[in-house]
Amino acid sequence: MYDTTTWKQTAHTSGEKVISFVWNEKRSLYIGGTQTVRVWSFNAAASTAASLENDTTPASLGVSNVIFISSVSTAYWNGNEIIAFPSESSTAYSYDAARNGWNLMNTVPKNNNKNPELNGKYRVFTDAARNKLYKNAIYVRSLGNNVVTFSLYADTDVVVDEPKKAAVVFDAMDSVDGLSRILFVLDEYNIKGTFFINGEFIRRYPAELKQIIAAGHECASGFYTCADLTNKDFVIDEDFIKRGLARNEDEFFTATGKELSLLWHAPYYHDTPLMKAAGKSAGYRYVDAYTGYSDRVTVEQSERDPSYLYLDAGKLIDAYTSSLEENMIIPVTVGKVHGTRKDYLYEKIDLLIAAILDKGYALVDVRTLTE
Repeated sequence: MYDTTTWKQTAHTSGEKVISFVWNEKRSLYIGGTQTVRVWSFNAAASTAASLENDTTPASLGVSNVIFISSVSTAYWNGNEIIAFPSESSTAYSYDAARNGWNLMNTVPKNNNKNPELNGKYRVFTDAARNKLYKNAIYVRSLGNNVVTFSLYADTDVVVDEPKKAAVVFDAMDSVDGLSRILFVLDEYNIKGTFFINGEFIRRYPAELKQIIAAGHECASGFYTCADLTNKDFVIDEDFIKRGLARNEDEFFTATGKELSLLWHAPYYHDTPLMKAAGKSAGYRYVDAYTGYSDRVTVEQSERDPSYLYLDAGKLIDAYTSSLEENMIIPVTVGKVHGTRKDYLYEKIDLLIAAILDKGYALVDVRTLTE
């Protein structure tokens, strides 16, 4: 926790890896970790004073109470209380009915209950959730004369429509700038993306290409050259497109030992019906991304031709999210472009993903989107 006027650290909390957090009020946060979700209450004023007085990094301050466990590996009823073990942890928590929360146990009790899912009056079990936003649900069945089964959390039993889907795709053409940032953010959000790999990228960056594959992302074809195929200097026929796609396949296989996905788009998304038909004849499916805005537009390009709208990364995110619709594909360029830009969209890829998710969309790869 930092004071934004002085940028001095005022408090910190530690322990498990933090996945997400959100303000509860002025002096507390809800913190979602790999093991628990807790509320952290702190005294910012007192900690600031201590920091200034001692001129040292303050120790963890405040109170951190566990509300519930993020992911439970095992749990049982010991006759008096519920004992639960978070995933990736050997620690145990007991349920505190008085405050409707969980307490960390200093010693782990033995499980002597032969039927840990029973407590005499009820049986607890997990089954498929009716709500597709959840993998499963916890159900309780009464064991008395009036047999009733109900979900412990009502939201898991409410049927809701599947979220709309969208995709963010990454065009790896002739630069590797920003790739590590993109891969890190995709991993943090547990999202599998689609990378359109250009032949120039394959030839220049085989090691980075293998990183994309190792991360489990879909690799599709961005053609073997970075040239604008709609330029008047090119004479394009069906054979040219087929040979270009085949060459990209061969170079990708030589560099990685893997096969490209049978998806493609022309460089810069500049295409003609002939190109699309030729790709289809070669067994490829063409991918049309949203091109109302572009992160490749430079200040100079916009000044020469006002039809090219220059937007910095923040305005691009606002523009994309305001235009968002189901099955929309948003292109992001890997690397810098030739010309002047204030910033690049890949630098704020986390904000773009968060904005799309906040709109209620699920982010998937292109293959999932088009199936």
